[in-house]
Amino acid sequence: MFLFFSLAVYGSDFTQNGDSTFTANDSLKVNSAPDSLSTKQDSSRTDDNELDAVVYSSAKDSLIFDIRAKKMFLYNDGKLKYEKTTLTAGEVKVDFEKKDLYARGITGKDSTGNDALIQTPVLTDRGETYSGKELAYNFKTKRGTIIMAENKQGYKTFRGQKVSKVAENIYFVRDGIFTTCKGNPPVTYFQAKEMKIIKGDKIIAKWIWMYIGGVPVPIPLPFAVFPIDKGRRSGIVIPTYGQDARRGFYLRGGGYYFALSDYTDLTLLGDLYFKGGFGLRSRFRYKKRYNFAGELNLGYSNMAIGEAGDPDYERRKDWEVRWLHSQTFTPNAKLNVNVKYYSSDYLQNNAIDYDNLYRQNVLSTAKFTYRWDGGSSLNLNYYRMQNLKNGDVTEKLPELSYNLPIIYPFAKSGSKKKFYEKIGIHYNARLRNEHTIKDEVHKWRAGAQHNVSINASGKIGYFNLTPAITYTEKWYDKYRVIENRIHEVTDEYGNAAPVDSLVEKEVRGFAAVRTFDFRVSTSTKFYGIAQLNKFGVEAFRHTVNPTISYVYKPDFSGEKFGYY
Repeated sequence: MFLFFSLAVYGSDFTQNGDSTFTANDSLKVNSAPDSLSTKQDSSRTDDNELDAVVYSSAKDSLIFDIRAKKMFLYNDGKLKYEKTTLTAGEVKVDFEKKDLYARGITGKDSTGNDALIQTPVLTDRGETYSGKELAYNFKTKRGTIIMAENKQGYKTFRGQKVSKVAENIYFVRDGIFTTCKGNPPVTYFQAKEMKIIKGDKIIAKWIWMYIGGVPVPIPLPFAVFPIDKGRRSGIVIPTYGQDARRGFYLRGGGYYFALSDYTDLTLLGDLYFKGGFGLRSRFRYKKRYNFAGELNLGYSNMAIGEAGDPDYERRKDWEVRWLHSQTFTPNAKLNVNVKYYSSDYLQNNAIDYDNLYRQNVLSTAKFTYRWDGGSSLNLNYYRMQNLKNGDVTEKLPELSYNLPIIYPFAKSGSKKKFYEKIGIHYNARLRNEHTIKDEVHKWRAGAQHNVSINASGKIGYFNLTPAITYTEKWYDKYRVIENRIHEVTDEYGNAAPVDSLVEKEVRGFAAVRTFDFRVSTSTKFYGIAQLNKFGVEAFRHTVNPTISYVYKPDFSGEKFGYY
């Protein structure tokens, strides 16, 4: 059954006094008398005595409309829709004279076949959904009360034995709880006798008990404010709880979130272990659109492992530093940083996911890139590989590379070019400083490499000719020398005899290695057609592209050069 009509035809004198209940047996009342928390009426409104929108209503069982009393009754899957407000319930009563409605569930069978209260009221008002056991509401004042109410906003939920809407965005809650836990029922939540909810802003409560795992923390908070707006807002971060075989019961990840500005925020978290020990962490994030973004993470932990007095009892202090940064200076200049530094046991003692618990190697990188309009580019890199198991570190700082694309220094404008105008030069260079730590021994090594290639292209008759010369020069800050040393060796009879031996040692100083090669290649192309005229194939066309190359490179291991 479906019915729609305009409430404007039932206009009458609307007063703000008197009781607005439907029957004497209704357990809920909506008092429309002025409240100290309500806002003043807008004097610019034309007529407070009429509802100027259409109400849509439907019910599965029955829909009764009493014209004389100006009341309507819906039973079984009743539904009302007025402007942006929708109500569904098993039983609905509407008083158009007072603009009030009352809704509640009906007795029926639940999903298991047992008698239960079903089709309990669900009110949706401007995108917010409220559910409860019973509901009373006034369409005109937008005030109402819900028994056993619940409301969810994203990952945040509040519930109450009784919720009263006293103004457009203000609710009072009696015996309420607030939680971000996804469990049903929640295992971690705040409970208070009285709460005030400002929609889209905050929850204000007094004498709050914090429950962890269903057990209340012995000392209540006298006052607290919980943000519930959809944007960023400073507030408390609720910890999680658990138990560890080595460290006992713990509270982890509790702290405070600071929304510092539109571009920055800060999170301070702490861990507490009941056998002794604690952890502190901070995360500072920053972002400016189209320019830069990043975050800095710091961590410190002081852990007690085992029981005090046991032979295997120990105390471990660990730390971490992580920095993630991305920045675009100009369209041609960019910087990306992802560096991580850990003490050897930090992840093992503080990580909660398996990937980090069993991680053995930590990679850090940073890269600055600059590209010129002509095509040349400069890359400045940082590389670090840390082995958490044995403490070995390989670090490259800096690692610089420069690339100059091929240029034609003798080229002139015009379509027809001479052979020397086709001579091209290409250059690239790399510089690296490497630092290694192995068995707590530090070693440093630096070097550079230059590559220059000169090539040309020409044509002799039907043959393409491409000569090229490549020159490579390597610089080192250390080099090895082999020395012939003579030392005496005593045999079993006590006779000493001189023995020659070659000793290789590393000497710090500048050394250079220069190599070059010459290469030339020639190619041509010819075609042929074979007439077949069989099997539906008229002819085959084939292409042959023969190429001959010659490379000359001296033997740089010979005595003339003495490099190797």
